[in-house]
Amino acid sequence: MFDRFIDLIGRHAKLLATALVVLIVVNVCFQFYAHKTTALTPWKGGGFGMYTEPHADGRTVWLEMQGLNGVVQMRVYPENEIIRTWINGVSLGGGKALNVISNQAAELRHFPNDKKANALAHSAARIGWLDQLTGGVKPKEGATFKPEDIRVIVYENMQDMEAAKLTRRLVFSTSDGGV
Repeated sequence: MFDRFIDLIGRHAKLLATALVVLIVVNVCFQFYAHKTTALTPWKGGGFGMYTEPHADGRTVWLEMQGLNGVVQMRVYPENEIIRTWINGVSLGGGKALNVISNQAAELRHFPNDKKANALAHSAARIGWLDQLTGGVKPKEGATFKPEDIRVIVYENMQDMEAAKLTRRLVFSTSDGGV
């Protein structure tokens, strides 16, 4: 039985070798396509790029808030020192809400999408943000920014070899606020 199997492979060796080469080429092309057209990174689902492109440590998640007197961007992941201190210093309920935002932002780094971004914008809309974080930009009305005034942005830090510096590449952004 095993001999017949070897015979079959031998008789169709050229066809099988051609099919294998075509399969590999299609896989490589799909990986490059997926890496360039989706939110995949070369390390997470993008395939062969992980061996050809240096990566700085991680992605950052930002909230861009449109207020009465301007626009401000605030990094929510990784937490900056002000947010970390604020989480530890507020009441249990407030700390829980800030932790939810931090966890949602951390989850958004991998495979960001509108659903996760809108959830983050709605969570952020329940917080009266410190002036230290908003640079004095005030909400358009009331004490909190509305979800539609909050845009979620994910950047990836990358080493620009030509310029010899660290740069940010836009990975994901909501077109407008978290409606």
